[in-house]
Amino acid sequence: MAKDKQNSYDDILTELFSYVRAGIKPGLDSINFLLEVLGRPEKEYMTIHVAGTNGKGSVCNMLASILQEAGLKVGLFTSPHIRRFNERIRVNGHCISDEELVFNLRGFLDSARRNEATFFDITTALAFEYFKNKKVDIAVIETGMGGNWDSTNCINPILSIITQIDMDHTEFLGKTIMQIAEEKAGIIKDNTPVIVSDNHVELKNIFIKHAREKNAPIIFSDHWYDSKDVLIDANLNMECTIFDDFLCYPELKLPMAGIHQVMNMKTVIAAYNHLKFTLPLNESHLRRGLVNIKQNTEFAYRTEVIPGKHKIIVDVSHNPSGANSLVETIQLSPMKDMKFDIYFAAMQDKDLEMILANIKPVAKSISLIQLKNERAASVEYLESLAQMIGYTNIKKCYDPADAFQEINSDSIICGSFYTVEAFLKTYQNNS
Repeated sequence: MAKDKQNSYDDILTELFSYVRAGIKPGLDSINFLLEVLGRPEKEYMTIHVAGTNGKGSVCNMLASILQEAGLKVGLFTSPHIRRFNERIRVNGHCISDEELVFNLRGFLDSARRNEATFFDITTALAFEYFKNKKVDIAVIETGMGGNWDSTNCINPILSIITQIDMDHTEFLGKTIMQIAEEKAGIIKDNTPVIVSDNHVELKNIFIKHAREKNAPIIFSDHWYDSKDVLIDANLNMECTIFDDFLCYPELKLPMAGIHQVMNMKTVIAAYNHLKFTLPLNESHLRRGLVNIKQNTEFAYRTEVIPGKHKIIVDVSHNPSGANSLVETIQLSPMKDMKFDIYFAAMQDKDLEMILANIKPVAKSISLIQLKNERAASVEYLESLAQMIGYTNIKKCYDPADAFQEINSDSIICGSFYTVEAFLKTYQNNS
C-alpha cells in the first residue's frame, strides 16, 4: 500500500478509536441518523440478527459459513476483533480492506462527528454501508453487548437468534440475569421468527412474552433438538449427532469442541431448517459449512489448540460460563487428566473471582498478566483473588510479551480477547 494511503488508514483508525473513550450511549438515535445520511443501506439486503452473552460469535460464523457454501454472497459483522479492526467486517470470509474502510468511512465521518456518534454506531454504519456497496445477498449481524438499544437493532431481519445468557456488562444491561435477558429479547421483531438457545428455565417466559407481544414465532432449540455420540479429539475437534422427532443429522463435524458448541450447533440447525424454505440450502451446505468454518470465515480461538511442541490452548471466553465451558471441554477430551500452566488477564468489570474459580480444576500454575489497557484488572487485584480461591503457584507478569516468551509447557491462554491478542503478537513474532 502506498504510504499516503496507509497514513490515511492509520489516521482514520486513530480517530475512530478515540470515540471509544467517549463511552457507551445506549440508544438508536445516532445510528439511525447515520443510516439516514447513507440512504438506509441496511435495507438493501437480507439480514439475520444474533444476540446473546455466550455463543453468538460461534453461531454467526457457523451460519455465514453455511450460507457461503450455498453460493451466497454473505456479509458478516462481529465484534470485537482480535488482531486488526478490519476483522469485524467481512464478505465471504474476506476482511474489509484498508482502502475500502477509508473510502466508506470518509463518506459519513463528518456526520458522525457532528452527531457525537459512538465508536459502535460508526462501526455498525460502516459495516452496513460496505455490505451494500459489495452487493451482498445476506448479512449475519452480531449485536455488540446488548439487544434492545444496541446499535445493530435498527435492522428488520428475516430471522432473530438469541444465544446463551450470562452475567456480563451488568453496568449497562442489568444486575440480574432476568434483566439482561429482557435487554437481549429486545431484538425480537414483529412477525419475525426467533430462535432461542438459552436453557435457563427462569428466562423462558421472558422470551415467550416478548415473542407474543411481537407475534413472532419462537423455537427453543435446546428443547426441540437433542444430541448424542459426542466425540472430542486431542486437537479439540468434535463430531456429534443432532436430531429431533423427525430429522437426524449424524456425525456432524466441527473444528471446535465442547457441550456449548453442541448447543450452538443445535441453534444453527434450527436456523437452517427455517432458512431452507426461502434460501437455496441443503444438508450438504450445512455439513460443509460446519466443517469448513475456519477456512470460510477465519473464525478462531474458541478453545483452540495451537500446533507445536506443547499443548497450548487459547480461548477468548471472558465470563464465568465461558470459563466453565473451557474446562468442561478439556475434561471431555483425551486431555482430561492433564494440568496446565494458566496465563490469565481480564478486564476489571468482569466476574473475575468466578472466572478464576472455574478455571482452577485444570491449573498447575497461574501467571497473572498486566494488559496495556485502561480497563484491564491489575495483577495485584488478580493475585488477591487467586490467593483467596486457593491457587498456590502464582506468578505476576507486568509485560505480556515477557510472560508469553516464557511458555515452554502445556498451557492455557485465557480471560479476554485482549489476552489472546497480546499472546498472538508475541507468538507470531517468535514463530
